[in-house]
Amino acid sequence: MSIRSILTIIFIIVAVFVGYFLVWPEYQKTIALQTEIENVKMQIDQNEEYFNQLKKIDSQLEQNKYKLDIANSVLPDEFYLPHLFYSLKKITIDNNLEFQDISASISSLEESDRINKIQVELRVAGSYSDFKEFLYHLEHSTRLFSVNSISINPSLVGDSFSLSLSLTTFYYK
Repeated sequence: MSIRSILTIIFIIVAVFVGYFLVWPEYQKTIALQTEIENVKMQIDQNEEYFNQLKKIDSQLEQNKYKLDIANSVLPDEFYLPHLFYSLKKITIDNNLEFQDISASISSLEESDRINKIQVELRVAGSYSDFKEFLYHLEHSTRLFSVNSISINPSLVGDSFSLSLSLTTFYYK
């Protein structure tokens, strides 16, 4: 054998050795990094899609904000008894009734531990037609009212009546 063929064989062995022990591990790392980069790009795309969906939901909520405000007034998160009294008094006065007395008691709703029930006793005086209008406005108010009982007592003077109502309304704890 000539020296040239021995050098060629040694060169091939060194090239295989360098390729197998130095280049091949780096090639495997590069393949793994490329796979990881693809996974990260896919995750970024999924996150962008998720954030776009959240933006759409946010814009839909913003468009329907008035509906949410109505729902919050039907069953409010926070409750202030003076606000309830004021709204009932305003409905009473707006319907030409004489506001006489109001009282309230608060208790938990048996079916839910997150909702409280407010029992309101209201006494007003006025004509029967004004009282019908009062009930109509109470029924169509944004707050949820349930009329439990109505007591109508005629007055000795004129066509005026003394009216007692038992109402129930609710709020979140």
